[in-house]
Amino acid sequence: MTPYGISMSGLPDATKVDLLMVIAQVEAELQLAGALRDSHELRRRVLGERSVLVGKLPSDAWIRVTVGSFELTRHPPLEHDATETLPFEQILGRTADELEVEPSQPRTGELIRTLFRDDRGAFRQLLEWAPLIEHSSYKLVARMSTALDQMRAAVHTAVRQKLPQVDELVTVYHRFVLALGRTTLLSTDSGSAWLAGLAARFNWIRWTPSFPLIRERDMWSAAIAARSASRFGPLVIDAYLAAFRRSRHPMYALDSLIALVAIGLRHPGEREALLDSLDREMALLPSREILRRDIVEAAYGDARRAMLGELPKHLGGPSRLHNAFALDAAHRVPIFQLIGDAIGLPAHELIPTLEREKTPSVPRARERFIDAWGPGDMRLEDFPPSAFGHA
Repeated sequence: MTPYGISMSGLPDATKVDLLMVIAQVEAELQLAGALRDSHELRRRVLGERSVLVGKLPSDAWIRVTVGSFELTRHPPLEHDATETLPFEQILGRTADELEVEPSQPRTGELIRTLFRDDRGAFRQLLEWAPLIEHSSYKLVARMSTALDQMRAAVHTAVRQKLPQVDELVTVYHRFVLALGRTTLLSTDSGSAWLAGLAARFNWIRWTPSFPLIRERDMWSAAIAARSASRFGPLVIDAYLAAFRRSRHPMYALDSLIALVAIGLRHPGEREALLDSLDREMALLPSREILRRDIVEAAYGDARRAMLGELPKHLGGPSRLHNAFALDAAHRVPIFQLIGDAIGLPAHELIPTLEREKTPSVPRARERFIDAWGPGDMRLEDFPPSAFGHA
């Protein structure tokens, strides 16, 4: 168990420590900023002789502090505000000094508990702090993705060999998948400019902003992945097209198609050029080596129809654990029918309510893992064919 009451079974100790360090950083930012917001006396002490303090956040947002107010905003400071703009760490550092606390230590655990549970109200409150914590929260996205990579082999072995710890491992794995989705929502929803710069620093050979969630195959992960790609925006279109062009496994091709549809729907001015680019790429598909060409062709058709507004809605809405890529009776890939809603709904509505869908049973969590990762060797190339069959 961790100090937050969240099991990390199956993870190396170094990964647990790394995760906790990033969580502690985000928790400290939240606690210190919250204290500054809530205490008139603390703001007075932090300001000292100044009438206003302005802090620049890594997320391209701002903190503005006066004796009478605390403001977290995405708008630049007014000209008559402080002539000096401090890094936000300095303002939080002053706050920590006044509170006589060490910012690097773990705090209340509220952040991590919110990310690991179905609590729409708590997540909505957390979103209010997104300008402050979205940049550091994306570090947590990266750590959670790594944790899932490292956990997967142990879970797979336990499922295949029916080991005694299988129930705990599949449950922990599934909770991390859900937490990865929520943390991705938290850190990307604003579509801040820093996201495109971040994407430019990554190697896109086996990574895209959406792939860590797409590869888990469930509808909610895929919907959040689509939304996150739409927030990275038009500057990543060429990278996604290149990823589609070099894909040999259908999951990479599907990831690119989902992301491009999401970007096209959120940025209508890009739609015509996107459709033309996809048409050209698909014309070359018969000459390429790619597994399950039929599923890619089906997804391409749905991608076009989604961008043209010709796909029907998923009546009643699917379960969040439904396979996002299992073809329905009309030979459609179901996730494409949800992308429009996924990118347009308020972010907190992508978090289920406790009443609507409770944490899945152990057998259901095990079923989802097998559906996504299969009973064979733990290689991406060995995705189970059943995931591309009819629902």
